[in-house]
Amino acid sequence: MNFEECVRRGYLRRIEPQSELGRLSLTKARSFLESARKNLDMLDVKRVRYLDYVRTLRHQTKYDVGFSPEPEEVEPIIPKVKAFIEVVENIFGGGTDG
Repeated sequence: MNFEECVRRGYLRRIEPQSELGRLSLTKARSFLESARKNLDMLDVKRVRYLDYVRTLRHQTKYDVGFSPEPEEVEPIIPKVKAFIEVVENIFGGGTDG
């Protein structure tokens, strides 16, 4: 389905261009991009990839029928997750109150 068909079906509508709104959106997008770059500089890629692995393992444990991780898979994760949480807490203000 292309743009014109979406308009015909009522999924989209044509509006007058709003240059100022577009400029504000670009400014906000640049700000988000800069924040993301700074955060990536603070987190090393290895930790982020490991967190993704843990997230995938958790998803499998929770949602896949019959999946049960082996203790050897889970035990080494715990200290690494704690270390990752500490890194993130330091980035966002130095830890928790608890």
